[in-house]
Amino acid sequence: MKIRWKLMLLLLAISLVPMGILRVLDYQGLRQLGLDLGQGTRNKMVEKAGEQLELVAYDGGTLVRREVETLETVLKNQAFAVEQALASDKQQETPIYWCKDFDLVESNIPGLKTSSSHFLVDTQGKHVPLNITYEEQVNFVVKGVDENSVTNDITRLAQMPAHYRRLRSAHDDLIQWQYTALESGVHTSYPGHGGYPDDFDPRKREWYTQAITNNCLTWNEPIIDASTKQVVITISMPVHYPDGTIAGVTAIDVIVLDLMETMKVPTAWSADARTMFVQYETAPADSENQLVALAHLDPEAYQGYDWDKPIVLDHITSPDEEPFAAMLKDMQALKSGYRQMLYNGTESLWAYGPIGPQGSYLLVVVPLADVIATAVAAEQSINERISLQWMTSRIALFAVAFLVLILALCGSRAVTRPVAELASTADRLANGDFSARADVHSRDEIGQLGKTFNDMVPKLVDQMRMSKSLEVAKEVQQHLLPDCSPEIAGMDVCAQSVYCDETGGDYFDFIPSNTNPHQLGIAVGDVTGHGIAAALLMATSRAILRTRLRQGGELADIFNDVNQQLSADASGGRFMTMFYLLADADSRTLYWTNAGHDPAITYDLKPGSSEN
Repeated sequence: MKIRWKLMLLLLAISLVPMGILRVLDYQGLRQLGLDLGQGTRNKMVEKAGEQLELVAYDGGTLVRREVETLETVLKNQAFAVEQALASDKQQETPIYWCKDFDLVESNIPGLKTSSSHFLVDTQGKHVPLNITYEEQVNFVVKGVDENSVTNDITRLAQMPAHYRRLRSAHDDLIQWQYTALESGVHTSYPGHGGYPDDFDPRKREWYTQAITNNCLTWNEPIIDASTKQVVITISMPVHYPDGTIAGVTAIDVIVLDLMETMKVPTAWSADARTMFVQYETAPADSENQLVALAHLDPEAYQGYDWDKPIVLDHITSPDEEPFAAMLKDMQALKSGYRQMLYNGTESLWAYGPIGPQGSYLLVVVPLADVIATAVAAEQSINERISLQWMTSRIALFAVAFLVLILALCGSRAVTRPVAELASTADRLANGDFSARADVHSRDEIGQLGKTFNDMVPKLVDQMRMSKSLEVAKEVQQHLLPDCSPEIAGMDVCAQSVYCDETGGDYFDFIPSNTNPHQLGIAVGDVTGHGIAAALLMATSRAILRTRLRQGGELADIFNDVNQQLSADASGGRFMTMFYLLADADSRTLYWTNAGHDPAITYDLKPGSSEN
């Protein structure tokens, strides 16, 4: 890979890697901050919502308790008025209107008109306005009872519409029906209306039987009204004849939805909130305590029931045993509060407030998702902003990467161009173009390298010239040395010299005798140092030696003359050692002289007969 690309990758790594790491850490930090803010907001909203719901349940329970107390007072006055009417000898001269009169398409009953607050639930579950009159009551006799046998009871109860009207005047929005049913089979209801089934018998209704059994004012469980098919809660109370015997039961119907809609659940939660009246029931020792839903605000809870079919009450529970048990403990102590636990598989807030001392509670259940919807929306908004910022950061990172890539390419080119120029110049030099110079003018290390490179070229030329000269010198010196060994009868001669440099000061020579062909002169010398100087001194010594040997004489004289000439020519402390041997093959005699050289060694074939 070229330096340019390596440098570019290095610049990219130096610039982008730290930036990428910082962006990832920044993103993770923002995500964690968003989660912390979202969770903190959720916890705070759950706490505030729980307190608000608890206040709603407590205030709602207090309001219901007041309405209950008011209805109980109304019913007691109503029972007193019924007993007064039954004890009266006064016969009320007023028309008697029967149920069948109200069911006629055309009727002349006084004040009969369509009501805006009384409805009949048809078979499709729709609410159809009902025709009623506030001037009269309706009379109904149980099937099988002779109307003539109950004439006195009917005429005495005929004076009740005035009492009913007076008692309900302040609570007309809450009271649905006021009615009295006697043991004789007579049933009167106010305001007057139709719609009773033929087989209706009030004496078999739970509100009647419970009041008779308890012999006191009784709140009853929800039932389906026989005439309107709406869910009602009935409060009933027995009435007596003057002799103290039970004459029957008088009662008031309250529409469950009307009673529970007095509870004002915050609008943001009302769509999914579940409001209900519950009863805390203490179970026997071998069973668990129960929480029973007496009434629901949700009409769908009562679908599938008819007026003659008792409503099966729901048992409220939660798989979160610990908070549920804590709620039951609060209810047992008549405390209000709120808990977070599952309701029908949905995480919810349960708020509860007491209605009365009998363990009745107003319970409001709101899905937790509704409570924290704002926090979830805020968290989603934060996450969206973080995601947008992360996307923007990535785009910016890519843009920076592209910019850095361009800058890296340009920067690496600016750095590598002089290097490439140097490489190109070096290639030209390698091909023999010694006029090549590197065009590098930067003032950094690369520029210094270029200047040094350009200064090196002339020196390189000199070195090349010197190298060629050395080659020539080497060739010349090699020609000065014998290229082969002489062949003389009676002698075996062999010699070789290998220089460590191109030239050197090592010297050997074979000098045949001019007068005796059986004689051979052998010279061995060694000049101090290496190189050209040593080679020149060696060549000079060879020439002096050969010249002097041609003149003849004793070896001592010859070498004395040679030494004098060499001493005169040598400088700088250079010198040469030499050994010269004159071998005579005929006489088998050796003559030698040693001029500072290593002594000669003779070797005899006889074992151990070698000596210097």
